[in-house]
Amino acid sequence: MATRSKAFAQQAESDFDAYDLLAKSNLPRSHSLHYLQMWLEKLCKAYLWTPNSGADELRGKHNVIAKVLPSLILRNWRRIGFEHRPNEALLR
Repeated sequence: MATRSKAFAQQAESDFDAYDLLAKSNLPRSHSLHYLQMWLEKLCKAYLWTPNSGADELRGKHNVIAKVLPSLILRNWRRIGFEHRPNEALLR
């Protein structure tokens, strides 16, 4: 049985595939951007459900991006290509 983290990651992959298809279509840009937002939310939720994420209280929330993404950036800034630690105030 898949873990919740893996399930959210798989859903995120599907959302990104939908974004990619819609971005190449003639539909209004808002449709593809909606799937891009859903992709990012699912990525954050996949992180929340990893063991020891320390963010149990956020698991049931809908808008997790604003809470989780800044923390992920601050924890992984070297791995994602920043030369210097990002200004924490700008991420909040």
